[in-house]
Amino acid sequence: MNEELQVTQETLDYIRGMIYHSPNKLIAMAGVQVAELEERHIKLEMPLGDVHVNHVGTAYAISMIMLMEMAGASLLQCTYGVKKFVPILKRIDIRYQKPTDKTLVCDLSLTMEEAKKLIAPVLERGRGNTPLKIKLTDITGADIAEADFGFYLIPMDMKLV
Repeated sequence: MNEELQVTQETLDYIRGMIYHSPNKLIAMAGVQVAELEERHIKLEMPLGDVHVNHVGTAYAISMIMLMEMAGASLLQCTYGVKKFVPILKRIDIRYQKPTDKTLVCDLSLTMEEAKKLIAPVLERGRGNTPLKIKLTDITGADIAEADFGFYLIPMDMKLV
């Protein structure tokens, strides 16, 4: 891929830092842990604790969505870097499969071929859709949810409002 999309150790450190020290208060208090982070691969874990448990003692739906969105956006950044594009969430179609009271896990990766195919129309147009199918499990490996996320990559300097 081109130089603007280069992923360096500095990029990976930046992504890790944004997860652990996000200026977004919701993300900062979420307790998300980076289990693995490398080019085209991220694995995030989120212990439920008191903050992510709903009224029946299982993982709160919005916490599941937040972890999946964080993992998806971070996957795009550790695939295409952080200098040219910013991922913005455009849509989610989620299917909940099983409740859990255990740590949530989101493990995502792209092959080089998948990454090239996904970014090609974005590079051609200068921005564009980047669909990701994201699976959520718990720490035991049980399937908890699956979603089709529609991220939109916008140029780093594009004004939204």
